[in-house]
Amino acid sequence: MAEGIETRHSRACTSREHGGCNCKPSYQAQVWSRRDKKVIKRTFPSLAAAKGWRFDASKDLRDGKLRAPTPETLREAGDAWLEGAKAGAIRTRSGDTYKPSALRGYEAALTTRVYPELGAAKLSEIQRRDVQELADRLLAEGLDPSTIRNLLMPLRAIYRRALRRGVVAVSPMTGLELRASRRAG
Repeated sequence: MAEGIETRHSRACTSREHGGCNCKPSYQAQVWSRRDKKVIKRTFPSLAAAKGWRFDASKDLRDGKLRAPTPETLREAGDAWLEGAKAGAIRTRSGDTYKPSALRGYEAALTTRVYPELGAAKLSEIQRRDVQELADRLLAEGLDPSTIRNLLMPLRAIYRRALRRGVVAVSPMTGLELRASRRAG
């Protein structure tokens, strides 16, 4: 077996008792993150997929594009971000404090649209496709593209802070495909 990849058999597999395998095993690949001092693991249905991920993950670790998952959920990070912004400790990109009306809008967007979909997910495990799927569902509900952009603004701010603090290596907010608003003027 390749280094850093383990074959995972089912509980009922006869290979556990030194017999031949009678299951369809999966493969768990792992890499060590020196920066996080943690092992990062993923399981795959094929050995080739496990080898491919391990190769890519090793490169991404060296390039700073991969971090070990954090236990903090999006809801926890969002609530902490809102608290800090309300206290004035977290500021806009220009260094100003957030206006109360903006914070009310961010809080409403998070609690009504973002948290029900993504709030329980770990902050470091949310991917661009998760946010894109949320945006696509909101569009399918008939929301205007500018409304969708506004609903996603608190996520941009949360991930901008998480990126600066090294909590995540990549923001899932970059590269989203959001439709342009086509309102008649």
